Amino acid sequence: MGRAEVLTCLLSSTSTGVPHRRHQHVTTTTTTSTTRSARRSPTTTRAARRKDTDDDEKTSKFVRCGDRSVLFFGSFWPDPRATGAGVRTTSLLSSGFLGEFGYNDATFCSPQRENESSRRLRDDLGVRTMRCPINRREELGRMVDEVAPSVAVFDRFPSEEMFSWVVRERAPDAVRVLDMQDSHALRLWRQAECERGRGGHGLPLPTPPATFPPLQREIAACHRSDLVLVCSPSELELLRDAWGVPESKLCLAPFFYEEPDRSAWKEWDEREHDFVFVGTALHAPNVDAVTWLAREAWPLIREGLEGAQCRVYGAHFDNSGAGSRVRALHDPKSGFLVEGFAEDLGAALGGARVLLAPLRYGAGIKTKILDAWTYGTPVSTTPVGAEGLVCGLGEGGAFGGLWRSSDAAGFARDALALARDRGAWERAREDGAAVLVEGFTAEANLRRVGRALEEKAAGLGACREQDYAGAAYWHSTLRCQEYFSRWVELKETTGGQ
Repeated sequence: MGRAEVLTCLLSSTSTGVPHRRHQHVTTTTTTSTTRSARRSPTTTRAARRKDTDDDEKTSKFVRCGDRSVLFFGSFWPDPRATGAGVRTTSLLSSGFLGEFGYNDATFCSPQRENESSRRLRDDLGVRTMRCPINRREELGRMVDEVAPSVAVFDRFPSEEMFSWVVRERAPDAVRVLDMQDSHALRLWRQAECERGRGGHGLPLPTPPATFPPLQREIAACHRSDLVLVCSPSELELLRDAWGVPESKLCLAPFFYEEPDRSAWKEWDEREHDFVFVGTALHAPNVDAVTWLAREAWPLIREGLEGAQCRVYGAHFDNSGAGSRVRALHDPKSGFLVEGFAEDLGAALGGARVLLAPLRYGAGIKTKILDAWTYGTPVSTTPVGAEGLVCGLGEGGAFGGLWRSSDAAGFARDALALARDRGAWERAREDGAAVLVEGFTAEANLRRVGRALEEKAAGLGACREQDYAGAAYWHSTLRCQEYFSRWVELKETTGGQ
C-alpha cells in the first residue's frame, strides 16, 4: 500500500473542518513513550521563540494579530517522561501554540501541587504555571482575568467540567477547546467488559451504550466546547456518527512526530534483544497487558523460541501498588525481565526486534507503537492496540507489524513470525514508518489544528448562535458541576453554617 493510500485510509473518514495541506516551515517535537527520560525534548526559551517569531513573520502561514495567549487547564501537570498524553500536551504547547501558531504566551493551570513536571514546563518550554484552586470561583476568575486567554484548552473532560464555566463567565470571547486525549468513557467501558469476561481485545471492539454515565459526561463536555481535539480517527468517527457530536466541532489532532531517521535504525542482526514491552504502571491497560503477557502469551513465545527474552520498561514501577505487581512478574529463568524506567528510549526500543503490545482494552492512539516505528521496530499487538493506527480494521490494511490475533496462541504466533522471518520483519518496519509519516507527523497535524483554531475564532459568534445543543447544555438545570462547586465553596468558606 502506497503512502497516498495510507493517508487516505487514516484521514478520509475523519472531519477536521480544514483541508490537509503541508507547509514549509516545520517546528517539531520528538515524542517519547511511557518509559521516558529526556530525548531531545524542546528546550527553546520564550525569548528565543519570540525572536524566531519575528524572523519568520513574513513567511508564516498563520495569521498573527497582536498579542494572543492560551490557557491550559489540567488535573495533573503533563509529564512527557511518563505518559504519551504528557508528550502530546507538551508538543501542542511548544511546537503548536508557542511555535507554529504564533501565540505570545502560554499558561498551564492545575490543582496539583507544583512538581518536577511543572518546573520543566517553565524552564524548558517557557510556559507559565499556576496552581489553580478548585471550588474558589473568585480566585479562578481573577486567574482567568490575569491571563486574558484567546483560547482556553481543557485537558480531558473532567477539567472541562471543573473550569469551563469560569472561562465562559470571565473570558466569554475565548475559544473553549476540549482536548480529549483519548475517550475515557470508551476505555472505562472496555475495561469493565474485559473484567466481566464479556469483552477483551477481539473484534468487534466494544463501545459503551448511551446509558453509560462517563460517556454522558464526556459527550456533554464536547457539546459545551467550541472545538474538540480528537486523537484517534476511530474515535472521531464514533463521536460524529454514533454519539451525535457535530462534525463542525471535531478536529483530528493525533501526535506530533518527526519523520523517522532511517539511517539510525539498527538492522536485523544488530538487534541485541528479542522482545520489548513498554508502559507506565499508572495506566491500567498497561498493567493488564503485561500481566496477561507474562502469564498467558510469554510461555508460548518462549516455547517457540528457545532462550528468548522480553525486557519490560516503564515509569512508576517503584512507587505504586500497580508497579509492585509489575515488578513481581520479573522471572529471569523464563527470560521475562522487568527493567523499570528506561533512561534511553532509543536503546530500549531500537535494540529489540519486536515490540509486544498485547492490550486487551484501551482507547486512543498507542504511543508505544508509534515510538517503536520511529526506531524501526515492528509491533505485535491486538485489535485494541492497532485501533486508529491501521487503515481500517479489515483485511489488507497497512500496519507496521501484526495485529489481528486476540488470544494467547495467536498473539504468540504473530510475535514469533516477526522475530523469525527477516523478510516479514523488514517489510513491517517500512510499513510502520509509512503510516507514521503520513498520519502522525507534526508537519501535517499542527497545520490542521492551527487552521481549525483560526477558523473557529474568526466565526465564533456565528458558530455559537447556531449551536443549539451546546447552548442547551449550558442551561442552568444541566450545570450541576458548577453549582456543586459553588455549594462546596460556600460550605468551606462559611464553616458549614
